[in-house]
Amino acid sequence: MVQPGRDAGLPVPGYRLLPHTADLVLIAAGSSRESCLEQAIGGLVASFAETRPATRAAETVTCVLHPDSDADLLVQALEEVLYLADAQGAVPVTVSVRSRVHDEVTVEFGVVPLSQATTVGQAPKGISWHALSFTAVEGCWRCRVIIDV
Repeated sequence: MVQPGRDAGLPVPGYRLLPHTADLVLIAAGSSRESCLEQAIGGLVASFAETRPATRAAETVTCVLHPDSDADLLVQALEEVLYLADAQGAVPVTVSVRSRVHDEVTVEFGVVPLSQATTVGQAPKGISWHALSFTAVEGCWRCRVIIDV
């Protein structure tokens, strides 16, 4: 098991995807809560879609989240990605996370139509609260979440 703070080569910022029984484990790290969240969103997208590095966003989708906790923020933001893919047929190619106050976070997704991405994995169905973590450890933020595929 990968331990928060000792992620065996996980770059900061960065993410890693690991197989899990019929699911996928996403581990991300960043120098701030916002940076870690951006990495987690990038990792989730990379689990099912790939775009060319030079792909420009066709439009910007902004959502304002009001989480009850850091873990809730992680789940809400990742569920927005699933909603974009499923309901709007869009995939983020850029993401920017800004906190105004601790309980209000703005996430801006630069998106393209899903048809412009290459499918590289099974589309995620949900985000699990089981074994979820999102905390500051040893001077950086780390998260671990199980993605239901």
